[in-house]
Amino acid sequence: MVVLVAGQYMGKTPLAIDNISPGKHKVTLVLVDYEKYAEEINVIAGKVVDVSVTLASTKPKPPSVGKLVLDSTPSSAKAYLNNTYIGTTPLTVDQLKPGDCQLKLSKDGYQDWIKKVTIVVSKTNTLSISLIDKPKSAPVHGQLSIDSTPPSAQVYLNDKVKGTTPLTLDNLTPGTYRLKMTKEGYQDLKQEVQVKAGETTQITTNLSLIPKKEEPAPEEKDTAYQQFFQQGRNYYDGGLYPEAIPLFLKALDIDDTDWELHYYLGKTYQELKMYNSAIECYKKAIGLNPQEYLPYFSLGYVYNKVELYKGAIDAYEKAIKINPKPDILYTSIAIACYNIRLYSEAIKHHKKAISINPIDTTSYAYLGEIYLESGLYDLALESYQQAIRIDAINEETHFKMGQTYYESGNYPEAANSFKQAIRINPTYAQAYHFLGLTYVALGDKISANKQYEILKNLDLPSAQKLKELIDK
Repeated sequence: MVVLVAGQYMGKTPLAIDNISPGKHKVTLVLVDYEKYAEEINVIAGKVVDVSVTLASTKPKPPSVGKLVLDSTPSSAKAYLNNTYIGTTPLTVDQLKPGDCQLKLSKDGYQDWIKKVTIVVSKTNTLSISLIDKPKSAPVHGQLSIDSTPPSAQVYLNDKVKGTTPLTLDNLTPGTYRLKMTKEGYQDLKQEVQVKAGETTQITTNLSLIPKKEEPAPEEKDTAYQQFFQQGRNYYDGGLYPEAIPLFLKALDIDDTDWELHYYLGKTYQELKMYNSAIECYKKAIGLNPQEYLPYFSLGYVYNKVELYKGAIDAYEKAIKINPKPDILYTSIAIACYNIRLYSEAIKHHKKAISINPIDTTSYAYLGEIYLESGLYDLALESYQQAIRIDAINEETHFKMGQTYYESGNYPEAANSFKQAIRINPTYAQAYHFLGLTYVALGDKISANKQYEILKNLDLPSAQKLKELIDK
């Protein structure tokens, strides 16, 4: 270390300095990455003054935490660590205190998975868990199977639209229900039905025709079809999805050969989360017009929603074959590939989407996520920076950039990114949590405690985890 006496350079330790005049002299010791030492030393004539000093390091302490990566079959299982909820699978949990802890995965219809896991400093514990089906218990619901002649009658149960015949309704609470069936040109049928636990109640009926009036001319039928279809579209465009369905079905009774009608009926079912009905409508639209890409695109979207990712990929590929221009097709197929960990395919499709639409922030953000999960931090940062260049006020992208800097050990830049996410969204609990972790890594416990105080009012479990690390 460098030795200064009264501000004058004297050499480097170990060092003996002769001919120092008696009296008090300010001695300073300096070494890079260590705290400076300064003290007045009283020199007495004829005596040797021995100065021995140990400097304190200013380097941030290396991380003393571990990491846990979880995946499960099926996915979306709730994960608990020492009975504290930490998220749903697939899941990566950072900043874990080393040692043994209890891990539990829970998902409806499956047995809880509970096991002791060990967290090791600077190590990643990766677990891929297959959940086991729960033993079937005694039935507590009943089923109602409804059919009519002719089919495609609108079914109402307790005055709520349920679909069209033939129709099976599952998971019904035992009891008495009001059933109504309607169909254009037929008399409404109303009756009470009894549903019993563990049983299927069959309802089969012949609808009675309303006495026929004079058959309208073809041009009148076309006018009625257009009116029903357009009214249904107006309700759909206005977000009134339950009201749109009966009008689309009336149009369908007049003419069931229009692919666009099946497509919009499918879109309406999709908005109501009636995914099976939506899938059937999209397939009918495809059958009527296999050269139109929109039904394939919507079919892929619904398959993604019900986690049939391979079916989604197949539908998107067919849409792209018909119309390779829309960037949203490549972004969508890339997301489906990402969901089943086909990262190379996902990267290829995201890059294609960006080549078509250079301001596609979704694809840039997903690329960043893939690169981050793969440990390719420079590529992840580049992708997030492009996304921010296009949309500078997206707090999620700033947060993900902060995570990337944090994972790569660049704590000052991580702190800047987390702060930017908080500026955009002052209630962003995760950003406060990771900013606190970053300050802990930098050895700045005062700033880390400030994040803890804010986080207490936003997410108490996360605040408590942060506090444990601060107080270590």
